[in-house]
Amino acid sequence: MDIANGPSPRLVAFFIPGEAHDALAAQFRALGARTVEVGALSAARSLLVELRPDVLISEDDLHRPWVGILELVQELDLAMDLVVVSAYASVSSAVRAIKMGAAAYFQAPVSAAQILEALSRPAPASFEPERASVVPSLQRHRWEYLNATLDATRAIKAAAERVGVDRRSLRRMLTTRPPPR
Repeated sequence: MDIANGPSPRLVAFFIPGEAHDALAAQFRALGARTVEVGALSAARSLLVELRPDVLISEDDLHRPWVGILELVQELDLAMDLVVVSAYASVSSAVRAIKMGAAAYFQAPVSAAQILEALSRPAPASFEPERASVVPSLQRHRWEYLNATLDATRAIKAAAERVGVDRRSLRRMLTTRPPPR
């Protein structure tokens, strides 16, 4: 998608369950874009091929992983930007999303203007990470470690076994807001 040639994308698809996308979809519609909700991953293939949206916005949560939709977009070789939005963003999940080809990663809530601004920026020629000026708290480090372990194992039960806690305790730890840095 070339945002520089127009104020907004013509079609934005949401891979977000239920009403979680309503406010964001309304913002895109106010900018003149059509919006459509992509339901289950199994039905996404035909919908994405038929409609070919400019932007696909997916939610990153424990119950509905965005990785499957990203792999589908790559498999179909569709020219669209994938934006991942998460209420429980972590550094490890953001890095993973960008490495896998997502155009942007945001912590919710996010506005259409923020998404369009991020998509309009040119990709950096080379990535040089900034040095952290603040050392994260021990609680934040633990939270990010748990998320990285879940990303690596791709299952709550396996991650819980790896870190040595009950799966319900791990789920509770992961669904809380990230601790401050």
